[in-house]
Amino acid sequence: MSAPRLECPLCGVSFERGAGGACRACPMGAGCQMTCCPSCGYSWVDEEATPTGRFLRRWLLRRRPAGRRASAAHLLSDVPVGWKARLRSWESTPPRRRQQLRAYGLSEHNWIHILQHVPTTIIRVGRTELALDRELAETIVVEALHPADAGADEPPASA
Repeated sequence: MSAPRLECPLCGVSFERGAGGACRACPMGAGCQMTCCPSCGYSWVDEEATPTGRFLRRWLLRRRPAGRRASAAHLLSDVPVGWKARLRSWESTPPRRRQQLRAYGLSEHNWIHILQHVPTTIIRVGRTELALDRELAETIVVEALHPADAGADEPPASA
């Protein structure tokens, strides 16, 4: 069984856990809980690498309200931060805005990761982050809500 793959939040490079070349020179040694990108050297704490992080993730998933995974339609502006959803429809979005969003990679049935709502809604589609004003986020209908770390069946990212 191969090690789980991680993605660098800075440069987007995908690599196996423990393959951080930048960490080999780290004075912390083997006890370090940091994850280092072998491409850019960026370091971050991987929650899954620490017992406390794994405990908190399981505890928070257990406390999640029932019914949040339903495939009912929701407005993009109502999806909780840190969750992802599939684009269902955007007929009420002005055609010119739809065309602009398609140019950035947003299309029907894409997975949308919600990063923030205040002061503006920021979403990630593939490797592209988009800022949407509140009025625009209220015209986009999504479905299949679930936490972003739940590992849903996402289509492979296109190059």
